[in-house]
Amino acid sequence: MLTGIKNWRGVLCGLMVMGLLGGPLAARAEEPEPPLASYDNNWTGGTQGLAIASAAVPNNYFEMADDVVLPTGDTYGLVTNVNVDGEFQAGTNLTSVTVRFYSNSSNLPGSVVYSRTATITGGESSGDFQLALPSTVALRTGQTYWLSVQAQISNIDGNWFWTTRTPQTGNPAAIRKGNDTNCLNVWVTRSICEPNVAFGPDLYFQLIYTPFTPTEFTYLPVINR
Repeated sequence: MLTGIKNWRGVLCGLMVMGLLGGPLAARAEEPEPPLASYDNNWTGGTQGLAIASAAVPNNYFEMADDVVLPTGDTYGLVTNVNVDGEFQAGTNLTSVTVRFYSNSSNLPGSVVYSRTATITGGESSGDFQLALPSTVALRTGQTYWLSVQAQISNIDGNWFWTTRTPQTGNPAAIRKGNDTNCLNVWVTRSICEPNVAFGPDLYFQLIYTPFTPTEFTYLPVINR
């Protein structure tokens, strides 16, 4: 018999049929993996500074986000890793790092489309985090999303500072806090919440992703034995 399953470029599709005439039968189609790509929102000259992006207790948190638009060409970018530049204040006391992607709403973060605790593969003591996502997030190219990286700190006096950058790409970074009436639990442009802080308008980060475009159906034969 023939059983059809969907096969995408760069994805290994395996089909296991159990209990057919005495045992399992596997069919798999393999195609070359496309090369990795990166989206770089790194420092290219100008002003650098630091902005708090950590949480110590539920009502004393800082969350920063910056917009990202993957270049068109393929339909999606499958993001697997996030790298950010930052540093600690008052010791590390780091318990975890949360990576979130938000939709865009009037040029500010909207609803959460992805939220996971990342695996720290580098920079745990320095604050320059290299983060591996536990599951891939698919971002449609040409569409605006917002990236948030938030460090969870066990020391109430400790903070992780996310490096800011100049020049600005796209929208300026956004912020919300759990202890500030200017941006209490509401996303606003950072200059509104912190008008007297002269840092760069953007945040320093890099996304590692695989370009991905769905192709037509491929039917794989599964033969009874």
